[in-house]
Amino acid sequence: MSATQLHKLKSAITVSRRYFRMRAGLMFGLCAALGWGGYLAATRHAVAEGLTSNDLAFIRYTTAGIILGPWLLLHWRDRCSGLSLSRSLILALLAGPPLVMLVAGGSRHAPFATGMLVELAVLAVVGILLATWWLGERLDAIRVAGLVALTVRIIVVAGPVFLCCTSRSWMGVIMYAGAGCMFAAFVALVEKWQIEPLAATAVVSVMSACTFGPYYLGVEGLGRLSGVSLWLLGEQ
Repeated sequence: MSATQLHKLKSAITVSRRYFRMRAGLMFGLCAALGWGGYLAATRHAVAEGLTSNDLAFIRYTTAGIILGPWLLLHWRDRCSGLSLSRSLILALLAGPPLVMLVAGGSRHAPFATGMLVELAVLAVVGILLATWWLGERLDAIRVAGLVALTVRIIVVAGPVFLCCTSRSWMGVIMYAGAGCMFAAFVALVEKWQIEPLAATAVVSVMSACTFGPYYLGVEGLGRLSGVSLWLLGEQ
């Protein structure tokens, strides 16, 4: 094989890998959007059934901590090298119980449809901005169009809520937007620090369970959760 043919073959392999990674990234993004929508819907349902934000944080992160705790112990040295204590705490604050509290608080004050549209749009906008200014990714025409469309969406959806001050819906919109900002910052930090996604998820789950779990048991106990149906607990 000549040098020219070898060069063409390497170029074709590189293009194929980029195309595959792009398609895989789009599929993961679609799954994340579907999962996030289900997360918001489940939170709304739980709040309507009488669960508090503390209840939700305890149920979700205790369960996740129990599941991922053994994995974290087994792989702490070989797959979590970029996770110092300070970084772990920052990630747990961004994607841990405070995030659930904001989403649950938003569900109490703002209509679900409004909150979901605002949170996902803010998450996307802040994510694109952080990727451009912080991670050094190129802001191409497609991203600019996406930023404009999402910003207009936020204004159209959230604008009437702030103009009509007869309710407290504006507080819910702010909470939803804050949750979107927090999760965008979490994803950006995971990328910037080159942390494996599963490792980041595990450390957030375990640290949240180890810190918030004892607080919840000591302050609120399991009295309220003992009266909740198993179906609702399983859903959360």
